[in-house]
Amino acid sequence: MKSLALEIHAEMMQEFEVFEEAFYYFRLPVQAINQVPCRAGFLLKRDGVASLDVAPLHISYCDEYGDPGNLVYFGKRFEKVEDFRKYTPEYLETILLSANEVLSILKFNRVLGRFQQMTPSILDLQSFESENVQTDLKACRTCGEPTRCKANCSCRDQYLCFVCWDRIAPVREEKFGDLVKLQRCPMCSEELVFLRHTQR
Repeated sequence: MKSLALEIHAEMMQEFEVFEEAFYYFRLPVQAINQVPCRAGFLLKRDGVASLDVAPLHISYCDEYGDPGNLVYFGKRFEKVEDFRKYTPEYLETILLSANEVLSILKFNRVLGRFQQMTPSILDLQSFESENVQTDLKACRTCGEPTRCKANCSCRDQYLCFVCWDRIAPVREEKFGDLVKLQRCPMCSEELVFLRHTQR
């Protein structure tokens, strides 16, 4: 980890000092966690905020203001330092080791659509349903597993878990400052746009 920390430090300092960037992103060599395809990386901000983000490969969303962004499956924020000059190779090595520990124990919760260090049993959640109680769990229209996740298209009464959603290859890309990849619903062929404020 020491040599990787030194490489990250050299590249990061160039971004901050030479190019005066507001943040530096280092993508980790992660293809999947708990058999769920995803990407993971460090976001190191100029103001001293460092975080580990795990995100799906394809899903993007538009928030309530219409601004594009990426859905985050899991995020961990590290202790804030004064500014980017405090991101020493030793500090970077510490957060790399911490990230390695965290990533190795993550499990994906299909019900909630995110990674957790401990995943509640779907069967336990289903047991809440009775004559008197109706749950918000529905079957994913692709894999059939219970989920609370759904897309914002004509099929909004049908549920699509994020794992199945992320397997749909993007068909179109748009530029809104950042590149946003758009997919088509396999049922109604409308573009799948995730509205962040609808996630539970």
